[in-house]
Amino acid sequence: MSVAPKAKSPTKRESKMISDFEKAMGSDCVESQFLRERSIIFTIKPSAMLKAVEWMKQKWDLVHLSTITGMDLEGGKLAVIYHFEAKGVTVSVKEIVPTSKPVADSIVPLIPGAILYEREVFDMIGVKFEGHPDLRRLVLPEDFPKGVHPLRKSWKSPREDK
Repeated sequence: MSVAPKAKSPTKRESKMISDFEKAMGSDCVESQFLRERSIIFTIKPSAMLKAVEWMKQKWDLVHLSTITGMDLEGGKLAVIYHFEAKGVTVSVKEIVPTSKPVADSIVPLIPGAILYEREVFDMIGVKFEGHPDLRRLVLPEDFPKGVHPLRKSWKSPREDK
């Protein structure tokens, strides 16, 4: 069995990026983590995503969105994680919304390439992105039951053996 090497310390550039982001976001930044070389993740309050993306665009010349991950977490929460490339570093920004009110701000007005990724997360996890110009199904067929999201832990496939 191989053991993954322990994460090294962040470089000066990564440390500065973390510090600058935390300072700019203030109390809207809930947590910062250095994951491994060239990879950091910030957890922010849901109401701060547009602020975070706008700041990264201005300060880090952010233009590339790699993907968006939607996750069903324990305790009635959903995570939406945006994965960006900035200054040669993968910067992930995570917001957590309650399953009882799965609503987040769309970043499409700032990053137009997010349009399909947000539609996929809406379709599969059920997060509604306010301000999205075309929030409709992307992956599932149009006749798939409304309000049913197959990547939620509560979903049961109708094809499962009984």
